[in-house]
Amino acid sequence: MKNIDNFMEVTMGQSMKKADAGVSQYTTYLKPCLGVGIYNLKTDESYVGHYTDLMFFNFDKDMEVVKKDFSASNLLIFTAGGSFEKADKIYNESVLKDRKYVEKVLKENFSDAKINFRWSGVGEIVDLYLDKGKKEFVVERNRK
Repeated sequence: MKNIDNFMEVTMGQSMKKADAGVSQYTTYLKPCLGVGIYNLKTDESYVGHYTDLMFFNFDKDMEVVKKDFSASNLLIFTAGGSFEKADKIYNESVLKDRKYVEKVLKENFSDAKINFRWSGVGEIVDLYLDKGKKEFVVERNRK
């Protein structure tokens, strides 16, 4: 993303951070971390989180808060990150467990929403942007 003047950054370890209408959001350097974005197409409000440890941050409770705030029928949900490492079985099992947990919780809480799971490739680092002007999530490879 070239122009991030009207973007709110969500940093590593922040659970769901809400942005008002007209303010887009982004989170960067998603490798094993998982980025989750929820965009209400009707109100133009959104939540984005950058999760390093899903159980620690109570992901399921965060989703309950979002669900109470937003109607599921007007939502666009996007996930990114969660990359594996070559030849690291324990690490990869942990990342896979987090991915499955996120998928389960999102599907249970937002069955009427459009949910996109964009998990990273091996060793890939990505950034997740919500561009409200275009009403879409964008995933870019991190060049750092």
